[in-house]
Amino acid sequence: MTGGKNQVSDVGILKIVNDRTIVPNLNGDKSENTFCTNKIKTSRYTIWSFLPLTFLLQFTKIGNCIWLCVLILNYIPAISINGPAVVTAVLSIIIIIGITKEGITDYVRY
Repeated sequence: MTGGKNQVSDVGILKIVNDRTIVPNLNGDKSENTFCTNKIKTSRYTIWSFLPLTFLLQFTKIGNCIWLCVLILNYIPAISINGPAVVTAVLSIIIIIGITKEGITDYVRY
């Protein structure tokens, strides 16, 4: 370097300053330089995948699978203890509580 001054040379639209390439923002246009955001999402579901995935998640629990088996067996009149409507109501309440809990925790994560 000569006397501590920066040596600048133009090469097309690039400017080279002290062996470093600098790309200027031409005309302040941001349409060419679109970058992804740095936003981090830790939510598990999207709007479209929430109900199917949480419904399947509820049946990975052994207790809900047992209630489903009891519900299916209650539709057979020979071995039915009480009406299938009672077991359907109980299973529906359990599933609704589980889905609501998953929705609240995912909303808090969002």
